[in-house]
Amino acid sequence: MNKDDKERSDMVIFSILLMISRLVPAFQLMDSQNIVEESKDDGSREHSMHQYVSLIKAYAASGTYFVRKISAQALLPIMRFDAYLDEVNSCFDQLEDRVNGKNKLKQNEAHGLMIRIDIFLRAYFKYRDFNYSLTGISTADETAKRNQ
Repeated sequence: MNKDDKERSDMVIFSILLMISRLVPAFQLMDSQNIVEESKDDGSREHSMHQYVSLIKAYAASGTYFVRKISAQALLPIMRFDAYLDEVNSCFDQLEDRVNGKNKLKQNEAHGLMIRIDIFLRAYFKYRDFNYSLTGISTADETAKRNQ
């Protein structure tokens, strides 16, 4: 693939990821009743979104800075709020595994993971009070549930 084709491909991917990143996170569109009903759901929505999450995460190691950044931003609206901190922990685990493993960590990949950590932490602290007002579940309750 020559340089022009790569730039054109990056622009197409960037446009798609930008559109996804502009979606409103699902927890902002629901009232507390819908969130309770969703938690009782069979998980089919989460399963179908999981395939998109892995595709979007693949662009975190792109050679183009803006693609790395928008790939992290595009994950926010399609992931559940209560998975934001799990995603941050997952990024740290990936960094640790790649630093200590046989496969050398590439700079773009490390930078993509750090961007994702930054974006997810900012979103978590921005939306945690909003999420609490909808669900009635405090962050302390979430932490206790996660540690069980």
